[in-house]
Amino acid sequence: MRNEDDDYERREYFSNYFEYVKLEKISFVTFRTLSEKYPRKAVLKKSNINSQEAQLTKFFSETSKFFVLYYESLRKNPNSDVEIFLELCEKGSLRKRLDNCKEEKKFLNKEMILFQFVNLAGALHSSHKTLAHRDIKPDNIFITSNNIFKIGDFDISSIKHDLDKTVGNDKGTYLYMPNKYKDASSGNVFGKNELLEIDIHSFIKTFAETIRFSNANEIRESDQMKKEFINMSNSFDNWFDVSNIINNMGFKDNEINLLNDGFNCSRKIEFSDLKNIFKSLLKRIFNNMTEINYTCYICGECALNDNFIILSNQCINHIAHASCFSGFWCCTDDKSVCPICDEVIDQETIESLNILMKENYNEELKIV
Repeated sequence: MRNEDDDYERREYFSNYFEYVKLEKISFVTFRTLSEKYPRKAVLKKSNINSQEAQLTKFFSETSKFFVLYYESLRKNPNSDVEIFLELCEKGSLRKRLDNCKEEKKFLNKEMILFQFVNLAGALHSSHKTLAHRDIKPDNIFITSNNIFKIGDFDISSIKHDLDKTVGNDKGTYLYMPNKYKDASSGNVFGKNELLEIDIHSFIKTFAETIRFSNANEIRESDQMKKEFINMSNSFDNWFDVSNIINNMGFKDNEINLLNDGFNCSRKIEFSDLKNIFKSLLKRIFNNMTEINYTCYICGECALNDNFIILSNQCINHIAHASCFSGFWCCTDDKSVCPICDEVIDQETIESLNILMKENYNEELKIV
């Protein structure tokens, strides 16, 4: 258990380096430690003293870097709120991105969406043996300066063996709950299987809500239908609504059936299953391309006139901005193969990417 004196000592030390930009429930701050040359940008979030949020945020962060990173947590005194210092995702939430698409009548690149959700599904698979998020939605997915999607906001997350903490009155956002759990009583306790079903359902619903703004739907709809499409409700309460969106993506029948079962909680689906079908579709899309695609598969923007990366001679139909890939490179544990086609990356390219990653990281710190 953390010693209170240690909290005070660290608080006094860190206070010399915190620069409060905005004092609210969530503030934007900068800090650095003695070992760092430049200040680090961060988000300061205040959490109730009885909340497990700081501990859970740290657990998730240690499981995968596709979760918002945890830096530190402190208390001013034994009775004060816990101050949690988190990674700053400069481009805001996925909800903000989707709202901008709606307002500006823009569509997102479908390959980018698939790639990002492959990473998120992989992160959730890594964590779900012991942790449940319980509130997956576009509002809780955040985008870094290098265009990497990360899952955050763990204030109602659960450690699966700690089921007495997993009660119905903190069950997540109503619109993203499976129908069979929406009316759970305030004292209802969810078991491990129920927690998995809830997260799988909300993840598929979030994917559908994101993919409806993709160019896969743009090229298939008339102007009038696109207008109606953009004005659809954010809530997908049944599989019919979801299937109308994802049927345009190119999933195989067995993949559609798996998504159907996961959405309806009709059989046990793992996040590894979702990762695999998203990855398989992404590979099929690139394999079927007849010419080089100069769109960055990480941010979805054109990379032709920018510094871009081709990982090997086998990867020429999928490229990424160097800055975007360095952001991904910081998060992934498997740096030996291409994240799209699984081709082995030669050692010289790996060394170059490691140098690029360090350079971009240092440049980001200098901005503060």
